[in-house]
Amino acid sequence: MPPEEYASVRAMKENKSIYGVEMGIIKNNGVTWILVSATPLNIKGYGVFITYYDITHQKKIQDDLSKVSTRLSLAVKSAQVGIWEYNIITNELIWDNGMYELYGINKEDFSGAYDAWTKTLHPEDRVTSEMHLKEASLGKIDFNPTFRIIWPDKSVHYIKANAALVHDENN
Repeated sequence: MPPEEYASVRAMKENKSIYGVEMGIIKNNGVTWILVSATPLNIKGYGVFITYYDITHQKKIQDDLSKVSTRLSLAVKSAQVGIWEYNIITNELIWDNGMYELYGINKEDFSGAYDAWTKTLHPEDRVTSEMHLKEASLGKIDFNPTFRIIWPDKSVHYIKANAALVHDENN
């Protein structure tokens, strides 16, 4: 990092407090990451008041999470699967990019509502698919049906779904 980007230099130059500047300090055993804030002082002979917080552990967790996320993304893409989440209370469907590919639709053309999904279902599979989801949401069955969907170009595609029911701490 160039010295002019240091929190202390910026605080003196801009005459205002600077918060949350991440800096890496290279040591023999690796890099120590700190989060630095600096406030200019109006005391003769003093320039700035500097505080720092060691965020090395948080940076490692962030890096590990990023690596896991990248591996998961590669696995999902190579397996040609999609990941979805349905919030029964808000009626919201959350899809990853793989789901849009499986359904042949653009992200901006999908409202994220339950009804948007049911509209893609083949008419002959709609009632059964909705029944499976309702029974699964009540914990009566596992949700793992195979059903047909109709793409915007009117072609028919088969989907094999698998889901696990998860309750939050309030339900």
